[in-house]
Amino acid sequence: MDRPPGGGSQGTDALILFSVEELAVNELRETFHHWVRTLVFPIRGDRLDDPLPHRPARVLNHSRPTHEKADHDRASELLGEVIHDLKQVLTAHGQDLSRRLLQELQEAGEEARRQEEARYRSRLGEVSSLISENTLAKLEREIAKLKVQRQQGLLFDAEARLEAIDRSIEEKQEEVDRRKKHYEEVRGQLERERERVQKRLLPKRHAMAGPAQVFPVTLEVRLPGGAS
Repeated sequence: MDRPPGGGSQGTDALILFSVEELAVNELRETFHHWVRTLVFPIRGDRLDDPLPHRPARVLNHSRPTHEKADHDRASELLGEVIHDLKQVLTAHGQDLSRRLLQELQEAGEEARRQEEARYRSRLGEVSSLISENTLAKLEREIAKLKVQRQQGLLFDAEARLEAIDRSIEEKQEEVDRRKKHYEEVRGQLERERERVQKRLLPKRHAMAGPAQVFPVTLEVRLPGGAS
């Protein structure tokens, strides 16, 4: 039991510092929210008032313990009057937290899907660029050149030279076919990965596996004048 920092709120009988642990898990069983926060409530009369605005923990730590029996008795009495309200606070806090986290997950999921689609388009463009601008185009130009040489060779080249050109054309065509097949496989892999991420991974990552859980951690009563 402590006295409230700075004397607490005007007109209050005490302050309740209710520390809770928040936990939320997605459908992949990943913990995406884990937090401990302290909720501060004034007590006026025999009821719990609206929570005070959030204050940093270093501010809330300025208090001094009391060992006076009268202070302990008064704190126990006040706590007994509001304990039912605190249970309701715990339930309501969990419901509000679930709503907020669900909204945040939906927004994050939409952004993640946009980013993943952009990555897919970028990688697909890189593969298409390789196909059209680099190795395949170069090989196809070499084949065309060899075919011209083959036609010219019909007029003045020896048979052995013609056979060598034919083999070179065949080998390069086989290489073109291999590379085209490889690039099509890469495209297929990209599409399968896109399907996996967009249809299975991201939806589960951005969906809650049940409501958020809120657990009580500590309860502290701070009396006017400084003791707790």
